[in-house]
Amino acid sequence: MATLHFLEQPETHSFDLSERLRLVPDVLESLISEKRLLQAAVLLVRSLKTINNQDMLDIGAVADLRAYLIGQESVRATFFFSLPGVPSITDN
Repeated sequence: MATLHFLEQPETHSFDLSERLRLVPDVLESLISEKRLLQAAVLLVRSLKTINNQDMLDIGAVADLRAYLIGQESVRATFFFSLPGVPSITDN
């Protein structure tokens, strides 16, 4: 699970963090291809939280990555809720 901790290093400068965030799509796809869906979901949530931090919003170089992660969040949520046995958001 070491792949999930590279975003959590203390006292990280925005530049260093944006460089690490650039690795997220490859790591995310690798986790998904290995069927490590929980780890992929955790990485996606942590990455979105990090990239939507106020300090990161001012960095234009991560705009495409932000769009990618937001798109992945939507795709993964749709996939997850379509699995057998997982209740739909609209189920009561």
